[in-house]
Amino acid sequence: MSSQHTERQFDNYRPKESTAKPVKARKSKAGILWVILILATAYLLEFEVRTSYYQSHFLHQYASKLTYKKRDYRSDAVIYPEYGPLMIGMAIANYRKKLNA
Repeated sequence: MSSQHTERQFDNYRPKESTAKPVKARKSKAGILWVILILATAYLLEFEVRTSYYQSHFLHQYASKLTYKKRDYRSDAVIYPEYGPLMIGMAIANYRKKLNA
């Protein structure tokens, strides 16, 4: 008979402890990074909604790159309203006519 067979005949049998090293469960760093990413995004969104800091910063950068040229002739691209709730457009058009006369 083998030695295993004789050990199993008792009611309080416990197998021998393994000689292999126990493997530690690895903690996933990806989960922690996702939580940090979500919290940072939530903070930045809350900050932007409260202050509009980034909107004003990026619009300022964009506006600083815009250019214009003053020309001697009138542009046809500008359309002045001739009717509607904004009667200022008509006043400007009449004012321009008076200036040109």
